[in-house]
Formats: sequence, C-alpha cells, structure tokens
Amino acid sequence: MAFYIAIDPKVLYRIEEEKIKQLHEALPQLSALMNLNQNKPIIRFYEGEREIREQYLDLLTATSECMYSFISLKNVTPAFTELILEYIMPKRVGK
Repeated sequence: MAFYIAIDPKVLYRIEEEKIKQLHEALPQLSALMNLNQNKPIIRFYEGEREIREQYLDLLTATSECMYSFISLKNVTPAFTELILEYIMPKRVGK
C-alpha cells in the first residue's frame, strides 16, 4: 500500500521559479544558436482564399529566385485557378 503526502505549494512555486531563472540565463545562448544560419528559409502560413491569393500576388514582387508553395487543390476555385494560370504565372515567368 502506498501513501502520498501533498507537498507545500510554496515548494512547487520555488521549483518553478528556479526553472524560469535557468531558462532566463540560457536565453542568450539559445538566441545565438537560432541566429547562426542567416540563409535559413522563411516559412509563412496562409489560410483562406484571400490570404492565399495575396501570397501568390507577392510572388510578383519577390526578390528570391525560388519559392515553394503547397496548397490543397480540394478547395481551389476556378476563379483562383484562372488568376494563377492567366495572370500570376505569366508575370512571374517573365521576371
């Protein structure tokens, strides 16, 4: 048979304070690790047809040579397909 005794909440609070203190002390090192690679890709998420349309229009002003996009074709409307094929792609290819 096991017996359990509750610990004083103040002790739990001190334990968590110590963890936060350690994390705060490690932040400069963690930030330095994050900034090591300046050539890392930028990842953005877009939701809804309006935001995705804006993302594709941003392709026209993008300075990078390569951009990848993943989209679910299940929700693509004919008007959106027309926008991509007849407006955005010809302009992007012509850059």
